Amino acid sequence: MEGVVLKMADGFREKVTTAAGVSSYELIETTAGVEGSSIFKVNSDGTSGGNALSDTQAAGKIAKVKKNGLLISKDIGMMFEQQTGINQSTIFSMTVFNNELYVGTSPNGQVWKRTSGGTWTQEITGISQSSIYSMTVFNNELYVGTSLNGQVWKRTSGGTWTQEITGISQSSILSMTVFNNELYVGTGVTTGEVWKRTTGGVWSKETTGISATQIYSMTTDGNYLFVGTGITTGQIWKRSTTGTWTQETTGISTTRINSMCYNGSNIFCGTANAQVWRRNSENNWTQETTGISQTNIWSLINIGTEVFAGTGENGQLWRRTALNTWQQTITDNYSVIIFCMVVQNGELYTGSHNATQGKVYKRMNMAWRL
Repeated sequence: MEGVVLKMADGFREKVTTAAGVSSYELIETTAGVEGSSIFKVNSDGTSGGNALSDTQAAGKIAKVKKNGLLISKDIGMMFEQQTGINQSTIFSMTVFNNELYVGTSPNGQVWKRTSGGTWTQEITGISQSSIYSMTVFNNELYVGTSLNGQVWKRTSGGTWTQEITGISQSSILSMTVFNNELYVGTGVTTGEVWKRTTGGVWSKETTGISATQIYSMTTDGNYLFVGTGITTGQIWKRSTTGTWTQETTGISTTRINSMCYNGSNIFCGTANAQVWRRNSENNWTQETTGISQTNIWSLINIGTEVFAGTGENGQLWRRTALNTWQQTITDNYSVIIFCMVVQNGELYTGSHNATQGKVYKRMNMAWRL
């Protein structure tokens, strides 16, 4: 396709490449991730060519370039499918380990990885579970949590997989994160428990006071570990570095806290009734006005000052800008549910579920392609 690739980095422009056959072009510049920014023409010698669009016309849009013409992206950046070869209906979890993207699947509980060159391969793990619900990196090793027998497996940087001996008598490891240099995992389905693993390899059950059937989500702001529960009542609990657990007074009315993230100043959580709530530095919880009309917020992730939310029902992706407004970044429904997200090398990946095959999509966060 004729055109150029425009790479955005904190509002600065950079010409990356020019497609074959293009003899004249204009670079288009806008401040990345800021709603209402003007889009400017930029001459080939780097001098300003004046406004191409007004602030109102440019709001929430990313410009692309084509020979002798200007194009505007309707979905604030392109989203395109990665051909993974994964014959699974669901991508439940994903993380980056040793600069490679790893995903956990269902219904056969497989782990796949994508190398920096873009090749997908299935890991030989010996895991005989139906789902890989959670994964994270701890102490330079990759940890994954399973369904059925609630197992935790780890992969060393050398590629060896071993099952951890945890003593966890729960059917699923639904969530995991690292806090205070220890690995924490949340369980279900009969009893929501929190377990931790020290760097020395010792596992212990936390005494939390939490009365819940599932620990769906976890995040940390460095001072506290936050966990979200379900199924009958969605609660948020926090653990200090000294081990004290307290329930947050949130005002949230939901059956489940599906997802959580921290963007450097606020804790965000996504609920079973498609609400997004925010906890500020004064410990106050407020409901965000998002305009999201979906059944669940299954995943949350922050990229800089922005927060992205993945939904259920129609698998939509929404973005909270630096101006605290929410915008839908995918206008087409690519999936049924966006269960997980991760950032690798400045690019946002989403893992999803649909009836035929779980998909991994990539959003070019800083580089916008024709």
